[in-house]
Amino acid sequence: AFSKVRARKKTKNGERNETTQATMIAVSTFECPFNCCSVEFSPFEERRLAVATAQYFGVVGNGQVHVLEADERTGQLVEVATFLSPEGLYDCTWNESNPRQVCTASADGSVALWDLGAVADGLPVRRWQAHTEECASVDWNFIDKTTVLSSGWDGLVRLWHPDHHEPLATFGPHGPGVPLGAACYNAVWSPHHPDAFASCSADGQVRVWDARANPAAGGRGEPALRIAAHPDECLAVDWDKYADHLLLSGSVDRTIRIWDRRFAQAPLNVLVGHGYAVKRLKSHPHVPGVVGSVSYDMTACLWDARPLPNLQGGLQKHHHHHHSKGAGPMDSGDLGG
Repeated sequence: AFSKVRARKKTKNGERNETTQATMIAVSTFECPFNCCSVEFSPFEERRLAVATAQYFGVVGNGQVHVLEADERTGQLVEVATFLSPEGLYDCTWNESNPRQVCTASADGSVALWDLGAVADGLPVRRWQAHTEECASVDWNFIDKTTVLSSGWDGLVRLWHPDHHEPLATFGPHGPGVPLGAACYNAVWSPHHPDAFASCSADGQVRVWDARANPAAGGRGEPALRIAAHPDECLAVDWDKYADHLLLSGSVDRTIRIWDRRFAQAPLNVLVGHGYAVKRLKSHPHVPGVVGSVSYDMTACLWDARPLPNLQGGLQKHHHHHHSKGAGPMDSGDLGG
């Protein structure tokens, strides 16, 4: 089940190097027939969200994307629309220039664009065969608002425009692997620069790219920066919403690391607390230094990620343990104050 959560106010103890925990309360719950893989709040309607789901955790079976809305009076989540996909859906993102459209990443490697005005036929208004392996993530450019990124287990990141059938550009591969390179699990646009994005992959690296460096479809761009972020697979990456030089990464090694891309030889901070791999993370859009994460240990956490002067990784953590079958990715709209 999907639940939107808000944290209770924490008590101040005056010590940032001590770990504090607070329970977060689900204010509304909607149960999906398949396993939830991703949730994204609409950039147009504050009470509306999209949920991407996959049957049997995406190993086999179908997928569905649900569009939900919180009732203004009761706060309960109600379904506005749903679309059935023949393959599991791993991620979703809203079209930043069209409030009725949601884009999804599919287990068959395709990227689909769904329109709430075309619910009757149940088909996407656009489908790109984006990757030769599973499509792991999609992210719409919320500065430029016209293009969307997809990343895949084939080790590639591709750039798409709704009016074009072919990719505008291809980036990768991401290190050694089969058939093309190490699986690329996440690619996200910078909130500060319309042409910059970051990606992370199975080789443990975080890469920063300039989309302008690869204008031709079918080309293979080179990253502007490589960071050896983790000794194990890197599953999640995000940008700090307030400092354009800061990046966040999460890994199978169970840590979250904060990076200054100007001096990326070592992390600014390492957050330790998850019991299993960190699946997805998000920088808080309203509070500097706060990071949200979800993990295969079935928890969602809020962290005070500001580094201590001695860089020992001091933190305050708000801990949410609600899921019974693994926590999926969270959207920054979930991060209540």
